[in-house]
Amino acid sequence: MREDLYLDETHFDAVVVGTGVTEALVSGSLSRAGRKVLNLDPTSYYGSQFASLTLMDMAKFATTTNKNQIDEIELSKQPLQDDETNIKVEHNMPYTIYESTKMNLEDINIETKRRYNRYCLDLHSKFIFCYGDLVKLFLDSDTARMMDFQGVVALLQYVSKEDGFVKVPCSKGEIFKHAFISLNERRLLMKFMKYCLDGNIDKEKEEGKYDNFSHFLDKKFPIKKLKRTVLKEFILYAIAFLQSEEDAKKLSAKEGIHLIMRYIQSLGKHGTTSSFLYPLYGISEIPQSFVRVGAVCNAIHILERGIKNIYSKVEENRITGIETTPVRQKLTTNHLIINEETIPKSDDIVDEESKMKSIVRAIYVVDKPLFDVKQYTKITDPRQVQNLQNGIIVGFVPPYTFSENQHYVITITQMDHTAKVCPKGEYVITFQMACRSENDHVVLKTAITSLLNKSSNNEKVPQKTIEKEEQIKEGENQEKVEFEQETTEEKTEDDTTETIQKKDIQEKQRNIIYHIIYSKKIRKESSLKGSNIYLVPGVSPYIYVDDCIEKARKIFHSICPNELFLEKFPNPDEDLIYDETAKALGVDKDEEENNK
Repeated sequence: MREDLYLDETHFDAVVVGTGVTEALVSGSLSRAGRKVLNLDPTSYYGSQFASLTLMDMAKFATTTNKNQIDEIELSKQPLQDDETNIKVEHNMPYTIYESTKMNLEDINIETKRRYNRYCLDLHSKFIFCYGDLVKLFLDSDTARMMDFQGVVALLQYVSKEDGFVKVPCSKGEIFKHAFISLNERRLLMKFMKYCLDGNIDKEKEEGKYDNFSHFLDKKFPIKKLKRTVLKEFILYAIAFLQSEEDAKKLSAKEGIHLIMRYIQSLGKHGTTSSFLYPLYGISEIPQSFVRVGAVCNAIHILERGIKNIYSKVEENRITGIETTPVRQKLTTNHLIINEETIPKSDDIVDEESKMKSIVRAIYVVDKPLFDVKQYTKITDPRQVQNLQNGIIVGFVPPYTFSENQHYVITITQMDHTAKVCPKGEYVITFQMACRSENDHVVLKTAITSLLNKSSNNEKVPQKTIEKEEQIKEGENQEKVEFEQETTEEKTEDDTTETIQKKDIQEKQRNIIYHIIYSKKIRKESSLKGSNIYLVPGVSPYIYVDDCIEKARKIFHSICPNELFLEKFPNPDEDLIYDETAKALGVDKDEEENNK
C-alpha cells in the first residue's frame, strides 16, 4: 500500500461526503469561512447525482453500476476510543440499467475518444430559475464568472394526439395570441396570473378557505367548469412544475401561488424567452463551481474515496470520526455532511410507504430533433434566422396521457451543440418520469416510441398536385402539339414529386447514435442520527435545482451561525485594476484600508 495515499491531516472541522450541488456548496461555503474541510466522493467524477458524463463514462456507468469498481485494501483494525461505537456503512448507487447501446471501449482510436469526450450527458435533467435563489447566490458571491449559461427557448406541453405539443404562453401578448386556448381560457389565465402577482391571497387572507392548491384553482378560478382540462394542466405541470395533481393536493394555496410567482418573476430575465437557464457543458458545472471555490480556500477534494465506518459516541449523541475506503484511514471531525448514497447497511433503500418509488430516465443521442425550434419561436429578424435551428426546449406530457399507469408527468428535454453537450448536427433528447413500480419503465418506453415515431411520421412532406393530367383527359379536342408538351411536363413533375418524397422519407428517418434507459430509487430517510451529522436528501424528480440552496444554507448556519453564507469571492481582475488606478493617483492602498 502506497503511503503517499494517506492524508497527513487527520482532523477536520467538517467532512463532506459527495460532490452534488448541496454538498459542494456546503463544502465551498465552509472553506470560504475559514474551516478545514475534507470533501470525499466514492465515484470517479464530480457532481454525484448531478454529474454530466461523457459518452465513454456513460457507457462505463451502464456496465459497472452497482458493482464494486475499486478493490479495497486489506482491512486493518482501527482503535476505538472509550465509549465509542462504529456504524458500518456502504456507498449505495441505487441505479438499475434496463437497456443501453452496446459500445466497444477497448479497441477505439484517439479520434473516437476525442469525439466521445465532446458529449456531456446529465444523469438527471435540472435547470435554474432565471430569478431564483441560485442565480442570486451566483451574483452575490461572484461565482457566476466561472460559468456560461444558455436560456431555454420554449416550454411545451402535450395536449392531444391530434395537436401534439403546443407552446406554453410566457407573456401577456402570447396569452392573447395563443391559437390553441379559447378566448374564455385566455381571460381566465390572465386573471389568474394577475391575482398571483398582486399577492391577493396574502391581502385577502383567503388561504384558510381552501383545502389545497388544487381546490383553490377549482373554486377561486372555475377552471374545472371549462370543457377542457388543458388550462389547469398548463398551470400544474408547465408553470408550477408539479409531478401530478396529487402534488397540488399536498400544497396549500399559498405554497402553490408562490410556485407560480417564481415562474412569472423569472420570465424574460437575462435575455431568455422562458424562465430557465442551463449551464453550458452540463448541470455538473454548478457543483464544480463550488468545488473550485473550496479548492482555492484550501479544502481537500478526493475522488474515488468514500467512508467505510462512522464512529460515534451514543451517550453524547454525536459523530466523532470516520474511516475511509479503499484507503483505510481513521479521521476525526467536528461535523459530518453525507448524501443519501452513504447509508448504514441495515437501512432499507426504498420507502415502502411512499407512492413515488423511483425516477426512470432515458437518454437518446440522435441526428434528428424531436422538436422543431422554428415552429415554437417566432423571430422575423433575418440576422437571427440561423439561431432558430438551435436551442434548448423542455416539454411536458401530463399524467395518464399514454397509459393509465403513467401516474406522473413525463419531462422531455432537447439540447444541441449550442449547449455544448454534443457535436454539431446531433441532439441529446432526454425523457424522465417518476414511477410507482419497477415495471413503470415500460410505460416510459411506450411513450418514447410513440413520440419519436409521431415526430417522424407526422412531418409535412412537400407534395405537388398535378392538375394538368385531368385537364389533358378532358381536353381531347386540343391540338397534338399541346398534348405532347403537357405530357412531357406531367412526366417531369411526376419524377420530381417521387424524388422529393423519397428524399424526405430518407431525411425523416432518425438514427439513434446512443441510448440508455435507467432508473434511480428514491430512498427513505436514513436512520443515521447525531447532533453533528447532516443528511443531504437525494435528487428529486423536479426539473429545478434551486431547492438545494436552502438546504445548504441551513447546514452552513448550523455549523457557522454568525458567518456570511458563501461570502463574495475576491476578483483578481478587479484587484489588479484597483492597484493600477491607485498607483497612478498616488494613493496608498494599505493606508486607505486602515482608515476605513
